[in-house]
Amino acid sequence: QDEENDDDETLEILMTGLDASKAQQFVTDRKPGVEIGEDHDNGHSLGLVTTQQTKLDQVYDNNANFSFHHDAFAFTPCGYSSNLILDEEYYYTLHVTPEKGWSYASFESNVPVSAVSDGTQDNIDVMKRVLNVFQPAAFCLTFFAKDIMNKNFTKLMKFCGGTEDYV
Repeated sequence: QDEENDDDETLEILMTGLDASKAQQFVTDRKPGVEIGEDHDNGHSLGLVTTQQTKLDQVYDNNANFSFHHDAFAFTPCGYSSNLILDEEYYYTLHVTPEKGWSYASFESNVPVSAVSDGTQDNIDVMKRVLNVFQPAAFCLTFFAKDIMNKNFTKLMKFCGGTEDYV
């Protein structure tokens, strides 16, 4: 990739005080260690179901048909971890601790949103989708870019100025 057009960027969202009903999506009553098969356990199967039910598999509009490799795990009695690799070059990862009183979720990604969505989505759309899944009381947004004039950085700065509902 030509360095002049390289928009290498990373979006990170750290969330606390998850909405109780949203946090409950990451709690299970399954028994630990129950095996489905020789090479697979229920934690991975439940992780996939959780990913689909929460729509965390739809954070990005994959209009460009990039290849996605996804691995999610639902812990017993609660918790969730997910790693997704896109075209063996980009990633997004999520971790959730849903316990009442100290609930927390994190999202980190270096996915080139515009390229994946063929220009129909940006980091603000991604941020809104992630926040909607968890509806946190507070969040911290970190955006890394090689250039301060990065168009996504500018958009996020303008948008975050209008999020009075958050601390």
